[in-house]
Amino acid sequence: MDKKCYYNEYMKTKFLIIGALVLIAIALSGCFWQEEKEPAIPEMNSDAALDNKLFSDAVKQKNSDLCLKIKNKDPKEECVNSVQGLLSIDEAIKKTDAALCKKIKLERYKTTCETLVNEKSEKEKEEKQQSGKVQKALDAQDASLCDAIKDNEAKYTCKYNILVNKAEQNKDASMCDGIGFPEYIEKCKTGADE
Repeated sequence: MDKKCYYNEYMKTKFLIIGALVLIAIALSGCFWQEEKEPAIPEMNSDAALDNKLFSDAVKQKNSDLCLKIKNKDPKEECVNSVQGLLSIDEAIKKTDAALCKKIKLERYKTTCETLVNEKSEKEKEEKQQSGKVQKALDAQDASLCDAIKDNEAKYTCKYNILVNKAEQNKDASMCDGIGFPEYIEKCKTGADE
């Protein structure tokens, strides 16, 4: 076989191999380089937009009548339950009655209701205790009993009310020093000097 023929056969084979590789590469590139599709954006129609607006307004205004205008069943039910939950929270706090929280359908509202009612109850209990301590100190006219009061403003007011009277009766402004709060001491001493 002559060199020319051998060279032609070699070139044909090489061309076929290169062509086959190019075709394989093209076929594989279709698998790896597929066109990326953008994620579908959910369409919002005018009914959905209006439902969202009604839901928001109903919750802000605590008006379940607005919820009833919502077309979609699930958001309508959520809206009604949210508004009823908010109204129940208000009522339970106003009456300081955690039992009213139990009728709330949405768990997150029920939990919030119970927490807020318990906080109010504790605050009222503490205020009642403080008030009792103030009254006891005033009745006994004993400023040292005011020290049991946790709230500083109430404590200083309690001491002022007792010591200003004693300082005026005894015409002794130095008794005002027992108040422990500069503004009240000064006010007390002004009253005792008159």
